[in-house]
Amino acid sequence: MRTGKAVLVAMLLGLLAGCGQGGPRVEVRLNGQPLPAAGVERYGAVYVPVASLAEALGLRMIFNPSKPENGATLQDLEKGRFVHLHTGANDCHVGGETVRLSGPSLYLDRRTRQPMAPVSLVSEAFGATVRRTGDTVDVTLAP
Repeated sequence: MRTGKAVLVAMLLGLLAGCGQGGPRVEVRLNGQPLPAAGVERYGAVYVPVASLAEALGLRMIFNPSKPENGATLQDLEKGRFVHLHTGANDCHVGGETVRLSGPSLYLDRRTRQPMAPVSLVSEAFGATVRRTGDTVDVTLAP
């Protein structure tokens, strides 16, 4: 009986550990410098908090936390580029084009309530190159 309880507790702790952001943590670096928040693997992609990525890339972010269902828009005002991420939907708009994805373009982290987006999708839409090596994603933005 005692062993059964220990196994049950171990299983519950394992489930709770996976409930927050969803998957293994991945370091994300922009031009060699780590982002303040780690990425997580989910839906076959590495997701990061949108606000951290937008700030690192120098983008304007439009997101209303009281209406997360409206999604988020990221803009590079100098270059006239934008990406609109749809909450919970497997597509987004990059410029005027619809892009289909294997997972949602935007989801809310269950623990922090922060919007999360795929690092490669957002970075590449604004001209960066993305390369993954093991548990690290390197984003390079040319000056």
